Amino acid sequence: EILDAMVRPWVELRSRPGGLAYTRLAAREAGDPAEGGRGIIAELLDPISREFMAALRRALPALPPQRVDWAYHFVMGSLLLILANPARVKRLSGRTCTIDDDDAVVREIVDFFAPALGGSPLLFLPQDAAPSKARAAKVAPTVARRTASSTAPAEPAPPIPVRGRVARPTKPKGSARHVAGDAAQRK
Repeated sequence: EILDAMVRPWVELRSRPGGLAYTRLAAREAGDPAEGGRGIIAELLDPISREFMAALRRALPALPPQRVDWAYHFVMGSLLLILANPARVKRLSGRTCTIDDDDAVVREIVDFFAPALGGSPLLFLPQDAAPSKARAAKVAPTVARRTASSTAPAEPAPPIPVRGRVARPTKPKGSARHVAGDAAQRK
């Protein structure tokens, strides 16, 4: 229920008058490296975020707080990316992602992140949104496998070929070096 409560209001807000513009604005503000200087996110969203993080820690006492905190950021990061540019999700998925179906978006996010927290997605959905018993039986073995394998050391991901070359990490726009360069150019 906690993951659902974190995600659902933002997803459902998109369909209200002005909601899509608001969610995009909030997503962009949260992702802006300079947002801390304006204090909008700190004032309006950080208190709620801290409450959700505390609720997750209480619900998952066996997990280290650091893991729970990272999980919160991963959930919100994926949500903000989806909210900021839903057209990109459609485009990249070849329209297989049902971004216009609020319940499907919430279910996909919860189903993806619940196993990472060591639980079944069924534990993180409200009772009235829980899937059928047939789906529960199908999900349970997958959750058990993922949970059991999550304690094994992860193998490094292979390099990703890009146009015949191997992709190398680069400094993203908004990095300290990039921002410093922009500031120097403006002077």
